[in-house]
Amino acid sequence: MPAPDDIRSRRFLVALRGYERDEVSAYLDEVASQVEEQQRQIEELQAALDTAQRTPAPAAERGPIEPREALKVLGEETTRILVAAEDSAKAIEEKALINGREVEAKARREAREITDRANQQAARTVAEAERRRDQVAADLRRLEAQRDSFLGELRGAVTQVTSAVGGLAHETPAQPAAAPAQAPATEDADGDPEPAAAAAAPAPEPAPAPEPAAAAPAPAPEPEPAAVAPAPAPTPPVVIVDEAVVAVEAADEPVDAPVDAPAGEPAEPVDADAAVALRRDEALAAIRTDMGRSCKRALQEVQNVCLAAIRRGGASGDLTALLPSDEVLEELGGHGEPHLDQAYAAAIADAAVTVGRDAPSGLEGGARVHAAVATFRAVLAHEVTSSLRATLRAGLEAEETEPQLSERVGEVFRDLRGPVVESLVDEHLLRTWEHGLLDAWEQLDVKTVRWLAVDEPRCPEGRCRTNASEGAVSLGSDFPSGDRVPPAHPGCLCTIVPV
Repeated sequence: MPAPDDIRSRRFLVALRGYERDEVSAYLDEVASQVEEQQRQIEELQAALDTAQRTPAPAAERGPIEPREALKVLGEETTRILVAAEDSAKAIEEKALINGREVEAKARREAREITDRANQQAARTVAEAERRRDQVAADLRRLEAQRDSFLGELRGAVTQVTSAVGGLAHETPAQPAAAPAQAPATEDADGDPEPAAAAAAPAPEPAPAPEPAAAAPAPAPEPEPAAVAPAPAPTPPVVIVDEAVVAVEAADEPVDAPVDAPAGEPAEPVDADAAVALRRDEALAAIRTDMGRSCKRALQEVQNVCLAAIRRGGASGDLTALLPSDEVLEELGGHGEPHLDQAYAAAIADAAVTVGRDAPSGLEGGARVHAAVATFRAVLAHEVTSSLRATLRAGLEAEETEPQLSERVGEVFRDLRGPVVESLVDEHLLRTWEHGLLDAWEQLDVKTVRWLAVDEPRCPEGRCRTNASEGAVSLGSDFPSGDRVPPAHPGCLCTIVPV
């Protein structure tokens, strides 16, 4: 049986949000006091027994009880008291242990609940951050696409205006003769000394001034100027304004101005450099359009699959069940395979034209195109799943309704079918094209190439310009940016040319 001091000094481990220490200590003190009192009684009884044994009572008082019987009675009582005290101590200890386990289990449960709530809050925060990041990235890509579209339209407008001004500049010698024929009397009335051609006309007198209509058909040998006569009136101000606009735009766009410039100077950058980039853009224009349409149709099918899953599961559906399956995403990436193969084949033909030799025979896309298709599929699938996962998780946690979840899916796919897929199509077509150049030139024994950085605002100075300044690099070696061929980043329009 434990001693009272041992009971008082007994200490237990403290867990998170554990037991009430003062209450347990008080309880242990009470148990120790009871045990101490029982031990004291036992000692008193033992002392009384010893005294009784040492001091024999008179025979009359003892009566017929034998000493052994008295000892037996006292021993049984003592034993009962000791056993009761020990049982009580054990019960107290067991109860204290049970209470400690219960407190520990409760503390563990509460700790798990706190941890779970913290993890859920962290997951919601991360999901919202990912959604906002994806939204910002989509907005940025959309703005870049709008900027590129605006620049393209502006360049096209400048080219058209330049062509129109060039045509007008060639036609100006014929127009001054028609202008005096239309209103010679008015100019004479104002005293303008310019109409020398009108002086040669047979009507120098001021009298015919009120009859300009009759004077116009008089010169029969010149019917053509009479037919052109209505146009010259608005022509001079239009030409002047357009020339001013073209002069400003030509200063900002030195690359597009020489297209139809009447000066007669081609003003090309470097023949070999310009040819590679121009042929690439011309060859990929139709392929880019077809691949974009095919991928957008495929994305529409994936959107329909997601909307059907939402209709089946609703707001109570599991997030994984609402996302497109791997089989659906596998089919999504396959829509670009024929277009990437076309880009690779066109690059091989262009590589031969660039070096002035016949195209290498037996060189097909094969593993190169398959790798490009796999990369395109993986990137496009990641864009789809990451965007959907972030927005659907936020919608499910907010307990949104089925129409609200469907609206979220629609917003995601509007971005995917817009700037996202257009950017991915451009990037992977360009990279496949550049790999086609690399493989063809390897067959044609080209030893070195260099990075041609185009005049494009989206090409960062620190990466593309560094590659261009590196100069000649062995064919198949990496440039300073770590890229073997362009594009070095989304939106990059650089290319490689043989040295």
